[in-house]
Amino acid sequence: FLRQQYALEEFRWGLSSIEIFHVASIVLQVKTIILCGHYNCGAVKAALQLPHTTPGLVNCWISDIRECRNQAERELRGLDSEQQLARLCELNVLRQVFHVATSPVVAGAWAEGQELHLYGVIYDLADGHLRKLAGPVSGDDGEQQTCHSRCL
Repeated sequence: FLRQQYALEEFRWGLSSIEIFHVASIVLQVKTIILCGHYNCGAVKAALQLPHTTPGLVNCWISDIRECRNQAERELRGLDSEQQLARLCELNVLRQVFHVATSPVVAGAWAEGQELHLYGVIYDLADGHLRKLAGPVSGDDGEQQTCHSRCL
């Protein structure tokens, strides 16, 4: 089944997303979870451009992307604005893969020995291609460490 998120952000904070991952991994025993972002994402663009004092809920939705942006500041600084946007879209996907991999629901499924693999991909709106950024990530500690180093 499909679950759409804006900027892949709700998982870390929203109970509805945790419930979706619970049903998928524990109840339905899915073997693959794909987190898919896309280039030219408006939420990622907002994290790059909007002041953190912008009124409304947008700051809540993009706070994790801003944290990702701040952690990658050195890497992003050397890029032009279009390249910054593209790279931060990729980094956001990687970060969300890490969040899902370290969530209690997925960690619990792995602890129970469930076969479950996570992938992070990004969709290019310009050419229609998907590009794999991460995966398969499973309950193996070595894979989780690799995910941690690539995703954060």
